[in-house]
Amino acid sequence: MAQRPRSSQFLSAVSTGFLIGDGGYGVLLRAQGMSGDERPDLWNITHPERVLALHRAFIEAGSQVIQTNTFQANRISFSRQGVQDQLRDAILQGVRVAREAAGDTAIVGGSMGPTGSLVEPYGDLPTAQAREAFDEQTQLLAEAGADFIIVETHFCLEEVREAVQAAKKTGLPVAASMTFEARGSTAFGVEPGAAAVELGELGADLVGANCSTGPAEMLPVIVRMREATKLPLLAQPNAGLPQVREGKVFYPDTPETMAEYAVRFRDIGVALIGACCGAGPEHIAAMARALRP
Repeated sequence: MAQRPRSSQFLSAVSTGFLIGDGGYGVLLRAQGMSGDERPDLWNITHPERVLALHRAFIEAGSQVIQTNTFQANRISFSRQGVQDQLRDAILQGVRVAREAAGDTAIVGGSMGPTGSLVEPYGDLPTAQAREAFDEQTQLLAEAGADFIIVETHFCLEEVREAVQAAKKTGLPVAASMTFEARGSTAFGVEPGAAAVELGELGADLVGANCSTGPAEMLPVIVRMREATKLPLLAQPNAGLPQVREGKVFYPDTPETMAEYAVRFRDIGVALIGACCGAGPEHIAAMARALRP
């Protein structure tokens, strides 16, 4: 598949400077009434106007890159809930809504997270089955018009390898991101430097970290990646580590805190600076003001 003009624009921008990403969608959709047992990606079909409004809110706040609401839109995840017949529509509609919001203003990344099942040798999911699911998801994201693929929130090298290789088949740029715990490695013990090298060898155009921790914990992870690779980096932390107060989950880091660390990420050469769970348009707006005063 030939690269699209915005795909080339994306690669050029992250090679020479930085772009501002968006925040997390799941938490924000729940704030809009999505119940805990609903799938965020099916809201692309049932409530596209609300997903569209979130995309637009992030762009108005300063996001130059937005991600599709397709994080776990893969056949393995959909099959667990018996909704695999809606997978194609959820992905195509997710990209369509993001493209409508982006217009000529923003670049669209096709979001692709893990399957939600543990692959061999850690679990029962054969790697070949994971590969087929990622192949299907990436091809649909590309078919629908994503400008690049972002493989994100992975913690297992065995699975992220399959995801990145599937994404590379589309011919689109590929960003690959793993999630690291506060101790500085993934839940399966993958170290940042090793992750950066592995993802680069698989052909990722950007490598980095997202989710899991807040920006303070992510900063040393990104520093270690910077030491291990010359590839452009991405950093998309949560708005702090999630906490529970009066039975409700909240994210403690303020927009001002996220903005402070956004500048620190920029200053060590991060090329895609965004956020993840708990970060809304107000966080991105503060980051954008600090990054581009």
